[in-house]
Amino acid sequence: TDELLISDAGTLKRVDYSHLKVSNTPSFYAYLSSNQDVTNGGFTKVTVDTEVYDTDNAYDNSTNYRFTPQTAGKYFVFGSVELYAGGNSQVQSCDPSIYKNGSRVIKGGEDYRTGYPRNSSPKVSGIVECNGSSDYIELYIGNDITSGDALAQGSSDQRTHFGAYKLIT
Repeated sequence: TDELLISDAGTLKRVDYSHLKVSNTPSFYAYLSSNQDVTNGGFTKVTVDTEVYDTDNAYDNSTNYRFTPQTAGKYFVFGSVELYAGGNSQVQSCDPSIYKNGSRVIKGGEDYRTGYPRNSSPKVSGIVECNGSSDYIELYIGNDITSGDALAQGSSDQRTHFGAYKLIT
């Protein structure tokens, strides 16, 4: 094993490296692989379905689309949703949000009522504490468009993505 020598008041002590190393796990990163319909005027869970990595198999990318870390601690959580409406000047607001246990805890967003774009890619991020047993985190999108419904854009270039990692505290 790899060991380090530490002087303690003139006495040399050996410490195994495995006792000193730490990591930002569990962690995951995933993206939406294809477009998802988003209802206008409310919040819709984003079904981020393609994992790039998942260190502890804590992200469900096929049924609940949620991160359930089994290690208690503080997590840096981030996401982005590219919202697309069919015509120019239709997106009035786009509000990606992080939910914990079914309730919004962090809200991002952009308000475009003074000049509406066709699409938008605001980000959301923050720190969420999880208990390590039952807490879960999800990505939602809220929006307001002038007519019709919108799409959360999904593609291999990861326009819509979601991730988290445990902070070393």
